Amino acid sequence: MKLKELLSKAKSWWSDYSGKQSRHPILAILLSIFVAFLLWFYVQDAESPDYKKPFSGVSVKVEGLAEDLSVISGGETEVTITLRGKRTDLNRIKPDDLEAYISLAGITEPVKGYEASISALLPEGTELVDIFPKTTSLHVDRTVSMSFPLEVDLGTYTAAADTVITASPAVEEITVKGPQSVLAQVDRAAIATGDLGEVTQSFEKTLEFGLLDKDGKSVSDRHLVLPQKNVRVRFAVNLKKTVPLVVKTVHKYWAEDSWRYTVSPEYVTVMGEPELMAGVSEVAALNLDETQFDDTRLAQKVLPSELALPRGISLAETLGDISVTVNVTDSSFKRIRMPLASSHVVVTPPETADGKELPYSFDVDAITLKVRGSARTVTEATADDFYLHVDLSSFTTPGTREVTVEVVQTSATEGKFYAVGTYTLNVTIPEA
Repeated sequence: MKLKELLSKAKSWWSDYSGKQSRHPILAILLSIFVAFLLWFYVQDAESPDYKKPFSGVSVKVEGLAEDLSVISGGETEVTITLRGKRTDLNRIKPDDLEAYISLAGITEPVKGYEASISALLPEGTELVDIFPKTTSLHVDRTVSMSFPLEVDLGTYTAAADTVITASPAVEEITVKGPQSVLAQVDRAAIATGDLGEVTQSFEKTLEFGLLDKDGKSVSDRHLVLPQKNVRVRFAVNLKKTVPLVVKTVHKYWAEDSWRYTVSPEYVTVMGEPELMAGVSEVAALNLDETQFDDTRLAQKVLPSELALPRGISLAETLGDISVTVNVTDSSFKRIRMPLASSHVVVTPPETADGKELPYSFDVDAITLKVRGSARTVTEATADDFYLHVDLSSFTTPGTREVTVEVVQTSATEGKFYAVGTYTLNVTIPEA
């Protein structure tokens, strides 16, 4: 209540009272003195500008710091501010209405142990008496971004014998933003899987990662900014199995007793999903196309990457070069001349864009096939057992080009003998 309002009410009350108490003048005088004293005390206590009041828990803000710098330690988060002013004014103020700040506009480089003064913005009509504490020691560091490899540390699990679990996170590295001195301690980002329980097949799981130093200890700081907290991890469950390395033929033309092979090493360890591994009993070191092999002995080096592994199956060991030898024990050759003008040759002619057939000619009048089989069966081979297909449909303009000749064997003689090698012709389409 304002002083004028209080005086007005007191005057009104006193007029009423004095009229009723006119018969007792001494009592009226004493009462007047008492009211005057109360009014004086109120003015001195409520309206005096010398009233002091402390405000604790006032938040401290950092201002003016360059974008590439940050305060990583030290500093007061709250202070106590004592103000002077009228009681009525100070009683209306709350700690949240006050603002304390530290100005670091002059800091352009990292600094440790910087003594900074704490200032305050004051409400109108108040005077600052004290800030406690008045200063604070700060560690200012440069803000940088660094990337670290993300690894998965497998915990415990139960699985069948010869089971291998590999963990592949959805991202290979984590980029972290924060103080340079803190990030300098980080060696890697890692996911600890804990106990995975019983594992029988591949699965995925979302897990939280942490930052570790070289000793595997956690590195954390409230100023670090992570792009995410969790990462999706795929756990591939593979069964290991050791199987023989073999040589296979593409067309199965050779009888079992007509050839033999050796492979070194004889066995290889592979792995894959348990359901896939159930069908793996061997691995082909070499798939040999008999039609392209016209010798009786083969010695070849095979790289591990060239192994014909079934889909979804991979090597579970490190291998060097694989040595493969093949010996054909029952093998004879016979040459058969195939005239290009005979009924044993089928030609798909060249055509113009509008479907008009074009003339053509070959550079030879016959092709000699090299036929392979056992000593007993190859002697039976004749030209009637084969025909040639020459496809010229892709040639639509004049010129000379090479074309591959397809050799087709009659079904009645399959398994007795076969043509060896690749055959080509030069075809010429004359100018119109």
